[in-house]
Amino acid sequence: MVENAINIDITSILLHRLPEYGCELNVDTYSTLTSGLCREGKWQEAYHLVGSMTDQGLNPDEEIYRSLLLALAKNYKVDIALQILNEMTVRGFEPNLIAYRSLICALCKLDRREKALNLFESMLLQQWSPDEIVWTILIDGLVKEGEPVLCMKFLHAMEARDHAPTYRTYIILARKFPKDEKYVDTSHLVSKLRA
Repeated sequence: MVENAINIDITSILLHRLPEYGCELNVDTYSTLTSGLCREGKWQEAYHLVGSMTDQGLNPDEEIYRSLLLALAKNYKVDIALQILNEMTVRGFEPNLIAYRSLICALCKLDRREKALNLFESMLLQQWSPDEIVWTILIDGLVKEGEPVLCMKFLHAMEARDHAPTYRTYIILARKFPKDEKYVDTSHLVSKLRA
């Protein structure tokens, strides 16, 4: 687990009081607590809790990693999130598409576009369908985040690796971009639709 100097009282209270009530501090307990803290936007407490867990020799499960990764990305703590992502993959877990979307969009917002593109390219090695990736990352993520230029760059990266989306997706992407958009070349989408 990444070094962390944050000392949060709530996690100490939880860890000391739960056993008094007969609740065993196992992976399931930590998973429930971490997920709850992340849902409440308490990423620092969740991060500290996972650190306490590993200090006790317990390994986080996939759900703990995903919850923490989403909470960190949502709060733009991308460096910690990238470390968690690395630790997660070393342990044999992979983020889901929502976690990837959140982290990629956070990196884009922080102008770390090359890192976002690198992450996107490594994500293409996973076993998802091209349309799942396009919908989740490009349409649902980058377009809504106001990143049409980067959206097209990511689409080109997908196609270069033979991950072309369906004809229907090209139509939807073409409709998402205004025709008078100065910074987005939609001729690529039009040529795909004419093919």
